[in-house]
Amino acid sequence: MKMLSWLFVAFITLAVTGCQTTQSDTQAPAPGQNLIGDWKGSWSADSGASGAFAVKILSVSKGGRIVARRSSTTKGGYATEHVSMGKISGNQIELDRGKGKNTWIKMSLKKVAGGVLMLKGSYSAMAGKKGEKKAVQGEIWAQKAK
Repeated sequence: MKMLSWLFVAFITLAVTGCQTTQSDTQAPAPGQNLIGDWKGSWSADSGASGAFAVKILSVSKGGRIVARRSSTTKGGYATEHVSMGKISGNQIELDRGKGKNTWIKMSLKKVAGGVLMLKGSYSAMAGKKGEKKAVQGEIWAQKAK
């Protein structure tokens, strides 16, 4: 019986040890200087609209402030370009999206298979004709260009 108990303890120990994960390619790297550079991807709105998205992170301060130039294009060809200010909080990156309390871009920095860096998250923007604008939300992602 004692031998059976020891075997059971050994089996549980091996099972738990085997299930532990080490730092892998999918662990999120710390934002900061990893962000500087060109990022290209796309956006899609809850309404079904979508288009291309690009952001060039120009600088990241030690205090976590970000300066970026971002652009987006709709499938209809309408393009916008803005200089954005932002901040880093933990692994979250937040960029302003324009004027108004309902405008923002929030993304997380991730490392995916092959060590590729990716920003993935959501956004909110004001859309519609002047005087009839409403908040529109959707998803956004970008991969770091090499």
